[in-house]
Amino acid sequence: MEKESNMTRRYILIMLCLLSGMMSLYAQKTMRDVWLSMPEQYAPYLTESMRVRMLEAVEEGLPEKTDNLLKGTCQLERITDDYLRAVMGKTTRVELKLFKTDAGETRLCVVKTLVAGVSESIVQIGLPNWTEMKTVTLTDNLQAFLPDTLSQEMQEKAALLVFPIATTVNLSEQDSVFVEQVSLPEMSKEDKQWLNNLLTTRRRTLSELLPPEK
Repeated sequence: MEKESNMTRRYILIMLCLLSGMMSLYAQKTMRDVWLSMPEQYAPYLTESMRVRMLEAVEEGLPEKTDNLLKGTCQLERITDDYLRAVMGKTTRVELKLFKTDAGETRLCVVKTLVAGVSESIVQIGLPNWTEMKTVTLTDNLQAFLPDTLSQEMQEKAALLVFPIATTVNLSEQDSVFVEQVSLPEMSKEDKQWLNNLLTTRRRTLSELLPPEK
């Protein structure tokens, strides 16, 4: 009996340890936690201590530029409990957003925008602990940004001017939506003005980017 009792206590202890680990893994994270736990692959030129300094500067109300390992500068511009915006160098901007799925689960959206030449965004969604990150396919059809009433001839003209299509994404600090817009390449001033007056943006919820549940 004593041997069985010891085994039972050991089993309960093991289960409690596993449960504690799972609760720790999926504990509610704030953007501060997400920023400090960012894997090296997302910012190889920023050490953890650099990210700590950037965070402290913002929390003190003095968002200053921080030198990075590439001898450039980075700046944490804005951080709340569920949103972050940072300039990671001359050509890179990053936005992070924690949001709830329709099932009430927390997910992390990461938008990395390259602003050299034709600006373009890369969007990933995964867990707040930076695991299971999946790259999201953005809009590759120019018609999604054109008025329905536009003639076929004008649609073809617009498509030629922006081919191949590249888009940028901006996250919202207030709610779980993102806005996607076409990034224009080099062209004449007249053509750029024509397109700017013509093109619309796409506004969708972050939950729409998630794969359908099986």
